[in-house]
Amino acid sequence: MKDDTISIGIPCGPNSEMFANFLLKSIDLTMSDKADYVCVVGINKPGVDIASIIRDVKSDVRVVQEYTEGTGSIGHGECLDLLLKSMTSTWGVFVDCDVCFLHKNWDTEIIHLLRETFDIVGSEYHPAAAKPKDIPNVIFSMFNLQKLKNLDTTFVPSLKKIKEEAGSVLLDTGCEAILSAKRAGFKMKTLKYVTPSCADRGHLTQVLTSGTRGEEYHLNDQVILTHVGRSLSRGAEFDRNHTVNQWLEDARYYLDKVTQAL
Repeated sequence: MKDDTISIGIPCGPNSEMFANFLLKSIDLTMSDKADYVCVVGINKPGVDIASIIRDVKSDVRVVQEYTEGTGSIGHGECLDLLLKSMTSTWGVFVDCDVCFLHKNWDTEIIHLLRETFDIVGSEYHPAAAKPKDIPNVIFSMFNLQKLKNLDTTFVPSLKKIKEEAGSVLLDTGCEAILSAKRAGFKMKTLKYVTPSCADRGHLTQVLTSGTRGEEYHLNDQVILTHVGRSLSRGAEFDRNHTVNQWLEDARYYLDKVTQAL
């Protein structure tokens, strides 16, 4: 048994299957050999094809299912709660199904940060979004699992709006849980949001080409992952959807370069 153990929680709903399969294969290619890890697929809605999610995946995958009533952001939060409850490891990860990891050994680099300084490291919101600033979100977050569990919080959002210095912000999925952790003294670091369409950050893109929808998340100028979003509405078509196909082409091209250089 290795010193570090990681549970990678992936919430999956209808139309998520092909995205989740692509994500899992990127995990196969980019995880280090320094930790024992398991990918935990969380399902809280009927109609999800598990066989399609795990097809040709090399990683150890475990599925947890418990149907809940919530839809949209509420259902997403309920699935994260289900995943958190089922995780047993040193470190935990939440990652959206429509993500692709792009940096070899991302796990060891972030674990180093968690050991040395931080309790949660994760993706930031778009700087112009009406969301809380300077906290990680649940597109991707890696954290000290037991410490987060000890908070006994929920990732189900209230969807309330609150006032911050920059104006009104929406408390979407996971926001209140992360803000609760911040109030409890958790130290946090965010991965920089970069996208071709962002006026002051478009020049920083390393993966996504001009016109491609989606975003990259950077740690010290290294691209850790990319995310396209809206898997529920885009997943039925997957690579027949123009937006998704562009994103897949860019992500696959970059991932091929990374893995061939190893």
